[in-house]
Amino acid sequence: MKMRSIAIIATHIGAALLAPAAADVIGSVVDAPHLAHSQGSRQLQELCVCSPRTFTFQLDFSRSCDVNTIEDNPGVSKTNCVFKGDEVEDLPPVNITSITILELDTSGANLIIRQTDIIGPLIDGGTFTYTSVSNELDPNKPLGDQMSNVPGGIMMTLVGKTAAGGSVPMRLAWAYASNCDAEPIGTGDAIGWITLVEYTSAVPAFCNAVETEPPTARPTIASMSYPASFSLAHAKAAKGKAHKAKAGKGSKNGEPIRTRI
Repeated sequence: MKMRSIAIIATHIGAALLAPAAADVIGSVVDAPHLAHSQGSRQLQELCVCSPRTFTFQLDFSRSCDVNTIEDNPGVSKTNCVFKGDEVEDLPPVNITSITILELDTSGANLIIRQTDIIGPLIDGGTFTYTSVSNELDPNKPLGDQMSNVPGGIMMTLVGKTAAGGSVPMRLAWAYASNCDAEPIGTGDAIGWITLVEYTSAVPAFCNAVETEPPTARPTIASMSYPASFSLAHAKAAKGKAHKAKAGKGSKNGEPIRTRI
């Protein structure tokens, strides 16, 4: 039953609306190995993924599909918004009863790689947070070996409840462009009922657009001075402590994460 519901949601949003054109590759990965193989003439280029790892969205029921600030972003190739609230009495909804988020792969076939269900009620002005499958990427491993954790786009269905007790669904979708130099969506971007208010950027190792943390400054012996009365023994002891301090400092290991607010 669950697999059937997933298929129905994906069909309703419209797989064709997010299908790539002949000269376009949908997804945040540039020429992934399986895509390059299927397209024959394309040469394998740098792999990258610039889509956020976490999203926090705020709800605004005053809008319908008339608001879409992400469609012209360089990191987004396609968007779609379908709203079923045709009657005046349907608007605005009193709350959101459920949200279904589907992340799609990068093949262009709209294969679902993650489904997340959020159960309401969520009120106007409320927020919800989503963690992308890309949050599981390991910067110490080749991106080409982690394709199952690379999203090509998102489909989202929000079901609103009317004052009369009916349902008004809004279905949103966007596909990531093949752009290693642009974060596809940023704080303040909005489509339909949702506005992005906070996010965690992609892994810097896999996206040129994401800055890395600067290295930590290290103290040096040359920067230290001693009074003329300082004994040789004290100077050697202080120098030894400085050497230990220097050995313990350094640039941070692991993955630098930048959260945009």
